Amino acid sequence: QGDTTSITIESDDTLTINSDTLASINSDTKNQLTAPTTNVISTTAIDANTPSFIIRNSTGSKPVVTIQNDANDASGPILRLTNNRSGDGQDNDQAGLIEFRSKDDGTPTEFIVAQQFANVADASTGSKDGKWTLQVMSNQTLTNRLLANSTGVGVTGNLAVTGNMTVSGTTTTINSTVTTLVDPIFAIGTDTDGAAPGSDDNKDRGILMHYYSGTAKTAFMGWDESAAEMVLAKTVTLSSEALDGTEVFANVHIGQQLKVGNGLAEDT
Repeated sequence: QGDTTSITIESDDTLTINSDTLASINSDTKNQLTAPTTNVISTTAIDANTPSFIIRNSTGSKPVVTIQNDANDASGPILRLTNNRSGDGQDNDQAGLIEFRSKDDGTPTEFIVAQQFANVADASTGSKDGKWTLQVMSNQTLTNRLLANSTGVGVTGNLAVTGNMTVSGTTTTINSTVTTLVDPIFAIGTDTDGAAPGSDDNKDRGILMHYYSGTAKTAFMGWDESAAEMVLAKTVTLSSEALDGTEVFANVHIGQQLKVGNGLAEDT
């Protein structure tokens, strides 16, 4: 107390400070704990009220932060980010953000390489929705690459899938203007497992081609299930994924020869 600038308390074994209410260590600058291992045991909670919490180490691949659950059960630890605003939550409130930072090769200057964050999409009590966004630095701008919300997941930019991909659902829409496929043979009309159908579903198999000639029209080439024949038609109407019988067949322009069965018809 007073003009004392330093107090040292040494113990060769255990130093214990007990208090029935509050044990407080106050400093106008810094409190420092130095030891090979520092154990903090709290049976209820550790509440650190601070604007910044930094864990640092000068060794490569350090520090390592481990959150460990020692319960002998199937549960695991929880990392929780909470927006604890005092008033009602609002749409677009940010629930939490995780940044990945490094330095450029200039000054150097620290910059955000990538970040992920979660927002409130709908704060309504009876219809709460959330959304999650992954951004990656792209040419000096943090750019959305993944966005997940209550309706699904959106990908911005190129998507490379090196393994097999299975798409389930009722509709697959491809809006690309150019599609390139390496597969030389297409299998259509299979069962969900890729095998041949085990029963007759009364559906045709083929390709619809949409075009405009005075009005919007649809052409078709493929297998007509009811007629048991291949069809090339310039206009068709479908009913339950089958031709409805109103198709108008198309002319066919071929090269020098048309082979029908074992016969041969030549262009004259």
